[in-house]
Amino acid sequence: MPKLFEDKIRNLAQHTQLRFDLRRYLDRLQSIDAHFLQATQHDDITVFCHRGCHDCCLGLFEVSILDILLLAFYAPDSVFAADIHIRAKEQSRELEACGWPFPHRIADQPENMETSDFFSRFDQTPCLFLSDKGTCLAYDYRPSICRFQGLPFKDPVSKLILADQCPLHAPDRNPVPFDFIGFDRHELKIFKHFQTFSPDGLHGHVSDFDMPIVSAILLRSPNSQQATRVST
Repeated sequence: MPKLFEDKIRNLAQHTQLRFDLRRYLDRLQSIDAHFLQATQHDDITVFCHRGCHDCCLGLFEVSILDILLLAFYAPDSVFAADIHIRAKEQSRELEACGWPFPHRIADQPENMETSDFFSRFDQTPCLFLSDKGTCLAYDYRPSICRFQGLPFKDPVSKLILADQCPLHAPDRNPVPFDFIGFDRHELKIFKHFQTFSPDGLHGHVSDFDMPIVSAILLRSPNSQQATRVST
């Protein structure tokens, strides 16, 4: 099943419509940055994150399939360090040794993985895109979860504060309103469009296809005979 899913992803990457949908998704991601920047210009909001701070870039965390596709088939070669594929393969082998097969879809995790100490072993493992200088090599194409770090965001409808906020902030300190429901709705709309033109279908909910960053790197790997990239 994991190999079949990997083939579906690669087949999806061959579709000419993909690059247009990924461009739409990237525009939506950039709206988060614009909202973040606007919020930081208020005098009553203190931003603790700064260039070189990477407290939120440690650990093994999953990102959405849209983020995976954006990095694997849309981002330019310049965001990939020379040794990143070697390090990605090492991390992937460790995941597979624990029973989590490539491409490490969340739906394929062993049942005991969430309750074991597996993820705690990666608590201090830097993201594969984190440079030696503490900066993000894929900054312009980084996933949505990365863009929501640094400020406490609050959904104006649900009144809930984003759980993944930067730990340097107090939970109740000047939460910035952001339309999470609208963002999720837009993400789901693009994913459903993927489902319509995927040759053999991506069946399931969008969250079923969450994967760690390493998956994007290896799906793009130049050492793979099936490696492909959407032209931009």
